[in-house]
Amino acid sequence: MRFSLKQLKEMGLEEVDGKLVKIHPISPAPTSGKPSIRMPKVPEPNKNEEACRYYLSRLWPMCDWVFEPFKLRLNSGFYTPDWLVTLKGALVCTIECKGSYRLHSATASFRAFKEAKVLYPFAKLVMAQWNESTWTFTENMNSVLPFHSK
Repeated sequence: MRFSLKQLKEMGLEEVDGKLVKIHPISPAPTSGKPSIRMPKVPEPNKNEEACRYYLSRLWPMCDWVFEPFKLRLNSGFYTPDWLVTLKGALVCTIECKGSYRLHSATASFRAFKEAKVLYPFAKLVMAQWNESTWTFTENMNSVLPFHSK
């Protein structure tokens, strides 16, 4: 049985370099009406970090809080503090919040915190640890602000 070129094209075959080749049509990607570009996820604090911010914002109601504002370059990678605390636009300190339990990620972040403290001695880096009933800090929090607030 012989086929014409028109019949071969209807069957999805085409002649390329003297050979018959099956042509697979490219179907367009399904569209859902949503944009196809993925925007980066906006970081949000977890419950522990939010509880730390709430506790300190009651002590320092005049301060502003920014969650994960920047990354510090370390020898072993990067370190991102949880909170940046500012007072009238001036940097007060950065705070790293940890829960009462220790996971591998907590150990790694504590190591990065200590390395950042060594590499950036001019920055006021504070570690906050939840101990089942209260927050403990690596610094006296009343001495962090230039004045004592009550």
